[in-house]
Amino acid sequence: MGIVRSVFHFHLDGIWVAGESLGRSATFARDGFRVQIDLPDDRNAFGLKRGPGHPFGAFGSHGSGPESARVQEVDAIRISVAGEADLCRADFAAPGEQSSPEAMKRARDFHTKTLDIAQSTVIDLVSWLRIEKDQVWLGLGANQPQLVGLTSYYDADGQPLPVGFGEGVIIYPLDPARAVDGPFLSRLVGLLGDGRPTVEVEDQLLADARQMIPSRPTDIRHSRRPLVQHAVLLAAVAAEVKVKRTLRRVTSADKLALIDNILDNPREVSVAAVNLFHTTMNATIGRSLKKDDPNLFAAINRLFEVRNRVAHRGEQPSLEEARRLISAAIGACRWLDELPDAPSLESAGATPSAAK
Repeated sequence: MGIVRSVFHFHLDGIWVAGESLGRSATFARDGFRVQIDLPDDRNAFGLKRGPGHPFGAFGSHGSGPESARVQEVDAIRISVAGEADLCRADFAAPGEQSSPEAMKRARDFHTKTLDIAQSTVIDLVSWLRIEKDQVWLGLGANQPQLVGLTSYYDADGQPLPVGFGEGVIIYPLDPARAVDGPFLSRLVGLLGDGRPTVEVEDQLLADARQMIPSRPTDIRHSRRPLVQHAVLLAAVAAEVKVKRTLRRVTSADKLALIDNILDNPREVSVAAVNLFHTTMNATIGRSLKKDDPNLFAAINRLFEVRNRVAHRGEQPSLEEARRLISAAIGACRWLDELPDAPSLESAGATPSAAK
């Protein structure tokens, strides 16, 4: 056993680095490994030459300030992860020859472990940059850091190992139900042209919640990490906004003032969000999610319970539970969409003046 080192390069979307910190490093222990972060000292650092994929090399396009107070935009950093492994240069065949499967498996396992540590290190670095240095443009944290350049491995003697691993290409079937098809194209005139409908905020929020939970095989493997707390909060908000909007849509004119009072004055009329799907809806139109689909109602109740625990105690639901809760929000919103509109005054046999 010896100390083996993996060296990764990650693309980041423009970290601001003080001139005095360019070329500097930070080293620490993490999960039983020794990790080092290196900042670039010039555009060509780490061997990342400028080109179509990296027009500015390791630096971004912006730098400002005099030399004494220079700030440089940095687009790439290097992460080295070192730890014990049963790997050395002698384990591998000469160029052009086949290395043993056992040595390749040990190298692959070491790559997987050290890549996970390097990626989680960059994720935490980005989080602290957003929180402490206000570099919020670095993103919501949903994306896994993007590897750039070549990944290198060195044995205890500093000899490079003749192996390399990419993140791989995953081939998976595409769902035709989600594809842009002829009927959808024909609807674009109405969706995007003059007279177009408004994209409701609850639909946007629910789409955002779904985006934060990996679903595609590529996302699950390496390109995204789940933001379960964010997703649960957004799904619950989407469901609550949706049920309130729906209550106003399905309520007849003679009851609308009461519904408005309940929804607009929560301090005076206290109704738990989940009961908007049951007691309030039942009193309004004689329909209830609890009566129509008891299991879905129980799941929505669970969504609001977990939402409250996340909001008030900072709890972290599991990825599996977050997926179930988001599915519940989707199901409840579809149930709400199927409820018929309130009858118009004319169809109800009343005139606007008589209704007043």
